[in-house]
Amino acid sequence: MQKRLTIILFFVVGIACAQKKPLDHSVYDKWESIGTKQLSNNGTWAMYSVLQQEGDAQLYITNIKTNAKINVPRGMNSQFSNDSKFAVFNIRPLNKDLRQAKIKKRKPDETPKDSLGIANLTTNAITKVPRVKSFKFPEEGNGFMAYLTEKPDTAKKTPAKPVEKKDAEMDFADDEPAGKGKTEEGTDLIVKNLLTGIDKTYKYVTDYSFSKDGKQLVFACSGSKKDKTAPQGVFLLNTEKGTLKTLIKGKGSFK
Repeated sequence: MQKRLTIILFFVVGIACAQKKPLDHSVYDKWESIGTKQLSNNGTWAMYSVLQQEGDAQLYITNIKTNAKINVPRGMNSQFSNDSKFAVFNIRPLNKDLRQAKIKKRKPDETPKDSLGIANLTTNAITKVPRVKSFKFPEEGNGFMAYLTEKPDTAKKTPAKPVEKKDAEMDFADDEPAGKGKTEEGTDLIVKNLLTGIDKTYKYVTDYSFSKDGKQLVFACSGSKKDKTAPQGVFLLNTEKGTLKTLIKGKGSFK
């Protein structure tokens, strides 16, 4: 009897081994891991991302009490607002598109860029904003967020014919320091009131930061070669009153 059981066991194990798929690179590419894990301040929402070795991530936002779910393809770098009413995240381009851009050796300005996603956790509606470089919340304040856009997409634009510079434009260009010291022209900073939906845009911004309570936002502007009236310097925005104060005026490298 024992001999028969041993034979049956070997037979079953042999079948199981025969059915196992051999490990190769196609299997490795599909391996998944858990990325960012967060719980909202009110304890109602859980948020986590699932990453693939070679593939597109998936972001899951779940209401712990009702089991309602929001799934965001390619969502990453997520963060809850302090009042637990919103979740904000980056939406990465398709992995295959990024791969193709790398194969074709496209310039940084011509590669696909992240979008911004804002999930309203009351309505479950998601607002998407294309070509966003970064976003920030105040550490403790409620109601406001800010995000910095990428430069406009130049991949499909036809190169313009070179235009002869005027003396004033040449003088302005010569003022720019060369090489590593050159200040890159900023992009649009959007300050968003999440509760009212009202946006304010500030041009040519290179860096920005909230105060801890979110009542003030400081940002630096590079100015523009094409627009000599564009702001240059460091500015302080009172987010509650909407007033703007100039801290430093003129060119410089501000961080």
